[in-house]
Amino acid sequence: MAGGLVGGLIAFVVAVVLMGVMALARAGRPAERQGRLIFTYGLPLKILSAVLLFGPLIGITVLVMFNPPKKDGDVYVIMGCYALFAGLGLPLFWEMTRFALVIDDDGLTCHSPWRGQFYIAWQEVRELTWTTMDSYFIIKGEHRWFRVSQMTSGLSAMLAEFEKHLPPEKMSGTMRGYAVAGRTFPGGEILRRAPREAFDLKRWSESRRRDEGPRDRRPKDDRDDIQRGGG
Repeated sequence: MAGGLVGGLIAFVVAVVLMGVMALARAGRPAERQGRLIFTYGLPLKILSAVLLFGPLIGITVLVMFNPPKKDGDVYVIMGCYALFAGLGLPLFWEMTRFALVIDDDGLTCHSPWRGQFYIAWQEVRELTWTTMDSYFIIKGEHRWFRVSQMTSGLSAMLAEFEKHLPPEKMSGTMRGYAVAGRTFPGGEILRRAPREAFDLKRWSESRRRDEGPRDRRPKDDRDDIQRGGG
């Protein structure tokens, strides 16, 4: 009985924290440097990811200091706990701290935690769409794609930039994403069309991989700007 009550209380607290973080993300604003808008995850999410990564590791260390292992088997258990929590927390921490999208009048500089930095000019953007299952916006270029989580700060401002450079027809797959971002979708008639199916990243990536050439326009690294902007 008591265990169920504690478990329910923990689940409630986690849900409240996540809702609060989401609300802060939607209310956040991108950093601006020299006419460029820099979109990253907000500070609350970065702090949360750091707590989830380092909190358990610090807790295990403190526990070991006050209760040292007595048998060889205990050492293996402790090392396994370190590896487990590091393996669970590190990918999230890496995602939160290494992601960035830099937007200017010429195009998009995409900083992926997993695929490095690349550039997509506005004229190369084929479509902006929304994956309902994963809750991501997907920017589809001629040869590359880039995802933007709904937890990214300043989503409404990001969508406003796309509205300036893309016709509504190239954004018709984002209607559900607009609702998540709390922004009205542009282009009246398109609103009455049936929502499009979620973008299949794997299928599109495989179909485009054979066409991808050596062209990869890379502007100078924006990393210093991103760090100053909170990324």
